[in-house]
Amino acid sequence: MNKHCIEGREPLNNLIRVLKIMRITLFFLFFCILFSSASNSYSRSTSIKELCNEIEKKSNYIFVFSDNSEEALEKKVNVEANSKNVREILDAVLSETGLTYKILDKQIVIYESTKVAYV
Repeated sequence: MNKHCIEGREPLNNLIRVLKIMRITLFFLFFCILFSSASNSYSRSTSIKELCNEIEKKSNYIFVFSDNSEEALEKKVNVEANSKNVREILDAVLSETGLTYKILDKQIVIYESTKVAYV
């Protein structure tokens, strides 16, 4: 008897091999895209107090909070800080809260802004 493969059988093996390679390639491509988009994301939701603690760790500034600002410091804000300086971050975050800040040497004082309306 002849031990050679039947003509129709060899292309089927090649097709199965190609489909396996495509499946593995798509699997790796999917996970590469998933992990690359997750690593480039710098936007997150956090409280103002946690944001200030993070800035303290990454800079030379020390935050000082006034007594009347404690409640507003727990408010959650969305932070997107891609290569921004401290002033830009604080301007964006504190504009929504009614808080304001002053930078005195290496201290940043955060307090509740009191705007008095004159009649």
